[in-house]
Amino acid sequence: MQTTLTATKASLKGSANSITANGGTSLVIHEKADDYQSDPSGNSGARIACAVLQ
Repeated sequence: MQTTLTATKASLKGSANSITANGGTSLVIHEKADDYQSDPSGNSGARIACAVLQ
């Protein structure tokens, strides 16, 4: 299965939203949607994919 995602609020430039700021960023994909109430993972289920962006 192949999926393409676009993060419109992320940037590669030296801005506050840069994914390269402070040494990089991690990306975690969960099995369900975030409920925007529970912390830290928003009751979004198991982690199904992870990556480190540097």
